[in-house]
Amino acid sequence: MHSDWPRMEYVRPRLDEAALERFEQRHGHRMPGGYRRFLLEMNGGRPHDESCRFPMGVINTFFGLGVTETRDLEDANSGIPALPSRELLYIGYADCGEILLCLAGDRRGQVWLQDPEARPDDANPRVSWHDRRDMRKLADSFEEFVRQLGPLTEPQQVVR
Repeated sequence: MHSDWPRMEYVRPRLDEAALERFEQRHGHRMPGGYRRFLLEMNGGRPHDESCRFPMGVINTFFGLGVTETRDLEDANSGIPALPSRELLYIGYADCGEILLCLAGDRRGQVWLQDPEARPDDANPRVSWHDRRDMRKLADSFEEFVRQLGPLTEPQQVVR
């Protein structure tokens, strides 16, 4: 198991290589390396309080394949008209919006936040997804995003 993945509160069903390959074929993209390893080793989950805060908010869950207690990765990405681009994949959600992974192009592997509060109703729909006001880049890779996760609350200092 990769030692850099955050500890999860819920253990998900193990994901096998064949199931992940079928998902990749249905979506037309092979998952970027670090995220692919994360799915095979952890299959998503809810990060423990010690590793769920990132600079803009708190991760509630990372989606997994074949899970039932929260949104499944397949379900989260099926038939959603609001998905900003077919090269993006919803991989989880936070208290401040949806977490997405770019699967293709110059931004492949990058992790982004879609903030539903930041997009006005009259926003120009012709703007590229990465230039929209409701899209914020979080990290250049899934591994980088995971490395920046921190504790929900700061440890209390002991006063003597």
